[in-house]
Amino acid sequence: MARAFGAKGFTVALVARTAAKLDALASQLQDEGIDAAGFAADITQPDTITAAFQNIKERFGRVDVLNFAPADQSLNVTGVLDVTRESLQPQLDFYLHGAIQTIKQVAPDMIEAQSGTILVTTGGGSIEPVPMLANVTIAAAGLRNWTMNLHKELKQHGIYVAHIAISAWIGKGHPAEPAAIAAAYPGALRDPRRARTALRRARQVAQAASAGPSELGGPGARCPVPEPTAVSTHQRTTCGEATVPCSHRRGPCALVPRGSDPSSIDPGPCRCPPE
Repeated sequence: MARAFGAKGFTVALVARTAAKLDALASQLQDEGIDAAGFAADITQPDTITAAFQNIKERFGRVDVLNFAPADQSLNVTGVLDVTRESLQPQLDFYLHGAIQTIKQVAPDMIEAQSGTILVTTGGGSIEPVPMLANVTIAAAGLRNWTMNLHKELKQHGIYVAHIAISAWIGKGHPAEPAAIAAAYPGALRDPRRARTALRRARQVAQAASAGPSELGGPGARCPVPEPTAVSTHQRTTCGEATVPCSHRRGPCALVPRGSDPSSIDPGPCRCPPE
């Protein structure tokens, strides 16, 4: 991800828990001609997030684009019948509370500048339930909901907020390679239609690793998102304001904003409802 944005001329601030790893990554990026630095913080410790972003601002100035995409494989995963308060709270702290604390560090400067982009990435379980990952997907779905609300609030200030759901096993021998997905992210800045087009490449890669159409919604599935503020690699969730009958769509299925000519809209990944 850092390489993808750095290749577009962005200065890169890396935030993670381990300073040594961050320094090594920043050094690699600098060797590739990308201005980068690491800032250690733990997403579950709000004070460290605040301190990290203060240091980022002192080093680089205000943040123009925030990509929030955390992962922690050490957190326990709980199936749907075994979810408890104790198993859910760490996931809420990590995903939802972590995002709130992080985004609050950049939103005021973006509002003042009347410009900015916030990208929030989760797994596809934030949209399509995965019973064996129930505590994770509860937290991810809550984060998605807050992200969509955030877009509604911040768009009046010229800030674009997008949720990106990736339904695939990534890397380590899986077909969805990190570099292929990351390369699409810089195209997701500010413009929802541009984002749909840019992330289609990532969606195609992710679909190669996903389960199959019958497990991803099947006939009759419709896009659940009410307006074009989220982009997904999931087969059924690129969003739009309205849908039109399949017979009016070009390609397998397209989501058409109100007032648009259906013939001019590229196909989306949603499946057509039965005729």
